[in-house]
Amino acid sequence: MLSVEPLDEQFDPADDVRTLGLFEARADDPRVVLELEPEAGWVAEVYPIEQVEPAGEGRLRVTLAISARPWLERLLLRLGPRARVISVSGDDGLATCAKKAAQRVLARYQ
Repeated sequence: MLSVEPLDEQFDPADDVRTLGLFEARADDPRVVLELEPEAGWVAEVYPIEQVEPAGEGRLRVTLAISARPWLERLLLRLGPRARVISVSGDDGLATCAKKAAQRVLARYQ
């Protein structure tokens, strides 16, 4: 973008317009509590976090609603040792999903 020019026109969206693509957690979605190292704190700024609290030494403890296991697997693989699953409610398989996903990825290269 090289320049911006304000216009006199105004746009008022209709009342029934929904925001597409925005994640909305359901009450029955599993919740995962992650402890994030300081360099992974960006997660709390990028994703819809239900709760965030300091965990000491610059770490954060965040609670996320998870509607799809593959999404959590990708996030945890991306974070690597900078994130640790503290607890899971609603789907016990989520606690070990990162390890299983890493094993599947590693098997592709063997």
